[in-house]
Amino acid sequence: MAPTSAAALAAIPLRPTLGACLLGVYLSSVFYGLTLLQTYQYFYRYWSRDKIYIYVLVLVLTTLDTLCTVANMYSMWYYLIDNYGNRATILWVHWTVTASLMMTVVIETLVKHFYAYRLWILSGKKMWHLALVIVVFTLATLGIGTAYIILMFKNGSLLYLPKIGYLLRIGFSFSLAADILIAGSITHILLKGRGRGIMQTDGILRKLVTYTISTGVLTIICTIMVLVLGQVYRSTFYDTIFYFPLSKCYVNAMLAFLNVRDSLRGKRDTISVNLRMADSTKSNPTRDYGTPEDQSTNTCPERKGRKLTFNKTREEATIISVTTHATTHAI
Repeated sequence: MAPTSAAALAAIPLRPTLGACLLGVYLSSVFYGLTLLQTYQYFYRYWSRDKIYIYVLVLVLTTLDTLCTVANMYSMWYYLIDNYGNRATILWVHWTVTASLMMTVVIETLVKHFYAYRLWILSGKKMWHLALVIVVFTLATLGIGTAYIILMFKNGSLLYLPKIGYLLRIGFSFSLAADILIAGSITHILLKGRGRGIMQTDGILRKLVTYTISTGVLTIICTIMVLVLGQVYRSTFYDTIFYFPLSKCYVNAMLAFLNVRDSLRGKRDTISVNLRMADSTKSNPTRDYGTPEDQSTNTCPERKGRKLTFNKTREEATIISVTTHATTHAI
C-alpha cells in the first residue's frame, strides 16, 4: 500500500497546483504595491477633509490587505521551502490559506457595502431597493464563503474540496451579480444626468462613467476567470491565479474611486466661476464689456478667447451646481 501511495503522490503535478498558486501570489503582490501607493495618496490629499468612517474604512482595508498578502507569502514558503520535496503537504490545507480566504471575503464585503451606500447617496436616496439587493447578495457571498472556509478548515484535506465546490460556485455567482449591479446602476445614474446641453457637466459625467466602468470591470473579469477556471480545471489550482489578486482589486478600485475626486472638483469650481461671471453680466450687460457687438457675440474684450453665456437661465445654473456637486461628493 505504501508504494502505491508514494506513486500517487509522485504523480501530483506541481505546475498546475503550487505553480499556479505562486503565480497568483506574484500577481497579488503587484496589486498590493498599488494599494500602498493609493493609500498614501489618499491620506496625503484628503487628510482632515473626509468623514471619520472613510478614514477608518481605508485603514481597515489596507491592514486586512497587508495581512492577506503576508498570509499568502507564508503559505507559499510553507509548501515550497519548509516542505520542499514533500508532495504530501499539497493535500493538506495550511491555516494561512484559510486565513487568507477569510480576509478576502471580509474585504469584498466591506467594499461592496461602501459602494451600495454610495449608490444610495448618488441616486438621491431613491434607489434604496437596488442598494438593498446589492447588500443581500454581498451578505449571501459572505455567508457561503464563511461556510466553505469552515468546512475546509474542519476537514483539513484538499481532497475534500471537490465535494463542497458547489458552495464556491454559488458564492462567486452572487459576488459577480453584485459587481455587475454596482457598475451598471452607477453608470445608469450618471448617464441619466447627461444630455442637458451643458458641456461642462456632460464632460464630468462622461469621465465618471468611463472611470466607473474601467474600475468595475477588473473585479468582474477576475471573478469570471475564477469561476471559469475552477469549473473547467477542477483538479488544478489555476483559479488561484485570479483569486489571490481579487481582494487587491477591490481595495484598489475603492481607493481609486476616492482619489479621483480632486480632479473632478477642480472642474466643478471652474463651472461655479463661469456661472457667477455670467450672472453678473446678465444683471448689467453693458458694464465692462464694450460695444453691443461684443455683447452679441458673448465675448469679453478684456478676456479674449473666453466666451460667456448670457442666456443661461437660473434653472440651468441650478442643474449644473446640483449635478456636479452630487457626482463629485457621492464618490
